[in-house]
Amino acid sequence: MSLRCDLENDVKLGKETPKEKMERKEMEKFDETLNEFFIKLRERDNKYMTEKFENLGLNDWDISFGRKFVKITRGSSVYAFIDISNGDILKPASWRAPAKHARGNIFNDDPLVGTDIYGPRYIIR
Repeated sequence: MSLRCDLENDVKLGKETPKEKMERKEMEKFDETLNEFFIKLRERDNKYMTEKFENLGLNDWDISFGRKFVKITRGSSVYAFIDISNGDILKPASWRAPAKHARGNIFNDDPLVGTDIYGPRYIIR
């Protein structure tokens, strides 16, 4: 066993720096808040679909993580992007990229304010 291998094992075994610990806690909070947002979003959508379109089935939702954004898809379309750095809710510009300007934030008291059943709202100026 080489010295390099021993150093890698020490890092893997949990000698966390304060910065790494803070980043981990922030990511855990982000994941928890994102999960709550996602559950509220699906509940609102399921309620709407069962009331208005009872003959249609419920939509399939999915979350996928990228480097900068979380992509939330409903069926075969992108519903929204969530900025990992600050929790901003962004309207999709395309399948791969969000539009500029936040429509809401998942850390707000009511994170669904900037969204409706069809996705994040347009900006009215």
